[in-house]
Amino acid sequence: MCNRYLLLRNYLTSTTLPVLWLLVAMVLMLHVELLTCSSVSKRDNIQEVVYTYFRPRRQVYDKSCDAVHIDIIISPQVSDKFHDFLVLFWDAELILPGDKVELYDFDPTKKSGKPLYSASVFNSTGWITTNITEVQNSTLPNTFTKYCLGFWAVYVRGDSSALSASSCLSTEPRWMEETWYAISRLTLANLFIPGTHNSAAYKESFSPYMNTIIYKYTYNQEINVLNQLKWGARALDLRIGYYPTDLDEVWWCNHDFVKIRPLRQILQDVKTFLRNTQEIVILDFHNFPVGFSKDRTEKHMKLVSFIEEEMKDYLAPASLGWSVSLNVLKLTGRRAILAYNAKEFRTGYTWAPVQQKWGNVQNVAEFSTYFEDIFSSQVSAPWAAMVQLTPHAFDVLFDSLGGLRNMAVKVNPVVTSWFNGKWGRLCHIVDCDFIRGTGIVKAAIKWNLKRAGFHNRYFYCNTTYS
Repeated sequence: MCNRYLLLRNYLTSTTLPVLWLLVAMVLMLHVELLTCSSVSKRDNIQEVVYTYFRPRRQVYDKSCDAVHIDIIISPQVSDKFHDFLVLFWDAELILPGDKVELYDFDPTKKSGKPLYSASVFNSTGWITTNITEVQNSTLPNTFTKYCLGFWAVYVRGDSSALSASSCLSTEPRWMEETWYAISRLTLANLFIPGTHNSAAYKESFSPYMNTIIYKYTYNQEINVLNQLKWGARALDLRIGYYPTDLDEVWWCNHDFVKIRPLRQILQDVKTFLRNTQEIVILDFHNFPVGFSKDRTEKHMKLVSFIEEEMKDYLAPASLGWSVSLNVLKLTGRRAILAYNAKEFRTGYTWAPVQQKWGNVQNVAEFSTYFEDIFSSQVSAPWAAMVQLTPHAFDVLFDSLGGLRNMAVKVNPVVTSWFNGKWGRLCHIVDCDFIRGTGIVKAAIKWNLKRAGFHNRYFYCNTTYS
């Protein structure tokens, strides 16, 4: 039987509890264990157990306690003719001849029908871009509950044609709240936190496509900040410019020296999200590229005063520190963390800054080498893995890398694979470009449950959606 049952049995039989209670506890534990994992004596001799969480028309089998993971991500690749192709990502401990992945526009665990797309599986981990696109409107559904966006992916076993795992393309606006029973015991420093890089530098993908250098190298996201949070991001990377001659707004979010949108607009999105959920959000004010070269202390004082005034009901006191447990943080009633990367001015609400780890590389091989070195060293929280390729000035001038979207197409599936795997055990904050093009949110959910000592593979697969 699985080790968890054997360990509990040994513990119970070593205590002085009455015999009757021992028997009751062992029976209950055995019942739970049979619902959560198969009896495994050897990895090559695995008993199949039918899951009974729901009653699908098509049986769903599992080959081990954590055998298969499948997800749908959305390619950031775009042109004047297409955008938003769906990508199937899978990770299987064991592959069998005839295994395949399929995409549906209905839930195949509840009814039968033909898939929109099907492909054979030959590697334990991989991804494939389908010819199916996700039709996106200007906003996600106006709800702060998990919402399925109309597509399901399944992993089909070749030896039985049974569904080994399924997943719905969905938002994750309450993933912390939904896993609070487990993660509340973790500290903020021990959490795997999915985030977005240059969070305010978004150009929503349904907008008219412009094949210009500025367009291709300015925008790192394709959904607004409120929708990034609904998608599951819990850390926002913000770069601030100061424009004192502007009549309406003096504080702007920038991408380097390019002014994007008012900071006030971003903070409004964050407040809307916090009002409607019980989630925790990290605001990483990390760089100040315009307007801070002179009188830095005075300008930081003004900026922090502006942020505190806008967010006064939400900012958690910095005295809690990054080692605070999530439960204690939530009890304060304040769930916004102001991480501020400037030593010139500190207040009771400015937390220690986030160390951003940049590979500053232009290809996946160098990216991998850089982060292998990072994860083999001791990095103290708070820190963020900046998981994007970085163009040099000449790359932008001559468009040698094809733009930020094309760079994300190369690296995002790899990021999904690596952080779903071993890197997910060690990371803290992970900031992505085009977050819909990664599976980083579900990887974070999985690893946070594991870090908290819980194992719940079916969190992804069988959740009620609004």
